Amino acid sequence: MKKSLSNAVRIGSLSIFAYLASYVTRNILSVSTPEMIKESIFTKEYVGLLSSICFVFYAVGQLLNGFAGDKIHPKYMIGTGFCISGLFTIMVPLAYNKAFHCLCFAMIGYSLSMLRGPITKVISESTDIRYARVICTLLNMAGFAGPVLASILSLFFNWRAVFEISGAVTLAIGIINYILISVFSASEQI
Repeated sequence: MKKSLSNAVRIGSLSIFAYLASYVTRNILSVSTPEMIKESIFTKEYVGLLSSICFVFYAVGQLLNGFAGDKIHPKYMIGTGFCISGLFTIMVPLAYNKAFHCLCFAMIGYSLSMLRGPITKVISESTDIRYARVICTLLNMAGFAGPVLASILSLFFNWRAVFEISGAVTLAIGIINYILISVFSASEQI
């Protein structure tokens, strides 16, 4: 019983923290928009376009990554999803090219779509059902906390720093997830 609970705590903590970070990344554009539109390259319409691109590619990614997730180990999907979204999030404030911004938001949306299914797969296949229910409930709650954290970031940092901080944290979480899921898999916890 103790081993099952400690396994659930490790996997649950990793999953919830990671998923929370993904929701921060999803929401940084909306909380940064008021500051971004003060710059000449960004207009309300352009920021709306970037947001639409992100969510269209997220939707397409949900379909494609759903099929891929059945064939690919979750550590690859989760690690890749976080690393790609982190890298492209970091690149957004570094570029002044609209086509490149569109590419960044397409990649952010697509890579964020790689996360939910594999994370819940790891939880459901690696923890006792009693704990999996609680972890999945907390996972959903993390989705509500993400916009709050993104808003707090935007209160204390300019929009460029918000993107860079969020991207760096997301990239680090991708690497940490890959390593820890590999360790958990080797010790047969996953």
